[in-house]
This record gives sequence, structure tokens and C-alpha cells, in this order.
Amino acid sequence: MNNNFEPTHEQYMNVYKLMLRVCHSPQAAEDLTQETMIRAFRSFKQYDPERPLMPWLYRIAMNAFKESYRNKAAKGEQFSVPIDATYTDSEDSYGQTDLRLTINEALLRLTDRQREILVRWAEGASYVEIAHSLGCTEGNVRSHFHTAARRLSKVLP
Repeated sequence: MNNNFEPTHEQYMNVYKLMLRVCHSPQAAEDLTQETMIRAFRSFKQYDPERPLMPWLYRIAMNAFKESYRNKAAKGEQFSVPIDATYTDSEDSYGQTDLRLTINEALLRLTDRQREILVRWAEGASYVEIAHSLGCTEGNVRSHFHTAARRLSKVLP
């Protein structure tokens, strides 16, 4: 086994997309992706080559996000949840900005675990893959997913 971690562009971009979906800031997503790659490089000797690489990277990424989130919270800061700056009122003839705000507010009402699971599911990950990357059981993932879906269905139009 090669003891050097050499991520592909696709792996890097997959981690970046996950971080962007979770923290909603391109700069924060870039910083967290870099942190993820550094952590992966440092701990690559612990990686089991018999298992898929991406769930391992996603777990490192989510741990980096949680640590960053806790550090920001301790300082009284928070990740922003911005509406896409390219939208203007004239382009919003169908209430897309209001819908985005409603969705973002609904997502913020979920637990961190529920948001993580929804993000990974939206990326196309199976319950088994999500469970592996989060270090929990498939049943636990299903339970969190369905609870989150019920909570969202109560507040979304």
C-alpha cells in the first residue's frame, strides 16, 4: 500500500461541494476542504484500503466542520446562510428568494446530524454509505432521515 495520500481533483471537489452545502460560504468551504486534505494526509496510515475512500474523507471533513463550528460558536460567531447574491428582486418573479429563505430557516431547525444525513443523501449516498461515513448504524441513519423529513414537511410549503 502507498502510504502517501494523493487526492484526485474529483475527490477534492466532492469534499468541497459537501463543505459548501454545509457551511454555505465558498471561502469557509475552501478552508475546510484544505483542512480536510491536511488531516487526511496526516492520518492516511490509519486508513483501511479495504474500505471506500470517500466515506473516510467525508468523515474527516464533517469532523473539521464540527470543530470549526464549535470554535466559531465559542467566539460568538456563526456560519452565515446567505441567499445567492446573484438574485435580485426583478429576477425573483416566482418568489425563489422567499422559498430559499424558508428552506434555509427550516434546515437550521434540524439537528447537525439530521442536516449531515440530508446533505449526504442529496449527494446520492446510500443509507449504508452515510452510516459508514458517520460511524453509526444504517437504522440510526434511517431514523434521523425520516425524523428530518417529517420536521421539514411541517414547515415547508
